[in-house]
Amino acid sequence: MISTKNFVKKAQVSSRVKIGGEIFTITEIIKWKMLRCGQFYHKYSLLDQKGNTDYKFAEDPDSGKFIFVKIFKLDSQNSFAPTIEVEGKKYTFSYGEICQAEWTKGGNHKKGDLDIWCDYENPDGSYVSLGTTFPGANQEDLIGRWVEPSEIKLL
Repeated sequence: MISTKNFVKKAQVSSRVKIGGEIFTITEIIKWKMLRCGQFYHKYSLLDQKGNTDYKFAEDPDSGKFIFVKIFKLDSQNSFAPTIEVEGKKYTFSYGEICQAEWTKGGNHKKGDLDIWCDYENPDGSYVSLGTTFPGANQEDLIGRWVEPSEIKLL
């Protein structure tokens, strides 16, 4: 088992991480400063063993858990709504934030990029994040779940 704090200290671009039963390679790390609350978190872009680059991973320092998500396309988006329905499940708004990249390693993001997102949760532990990254106003909708530290292993 690895804590969120230890994961952040040890994870590097090209590190391999096992999440549940799957192995991924970290291709990008972004340290985001959350401008509303003043805290920081790290977001990792992941490559699976089949070459799929649609996976993201982040630590949640407050809960001590991780969030593991995959890019998907939400047909009718209404960010900031109190509830949304995705794939037949109802999600309730949990938090929204404006973030600025403090530093990046690997990937296409640069220091100073902005990310605006709204997160939604279902009581079963599933998770949706609707986001837009600037510059470029690139939409990034994510769906996945909360992950316990016991499910994570740096290889």
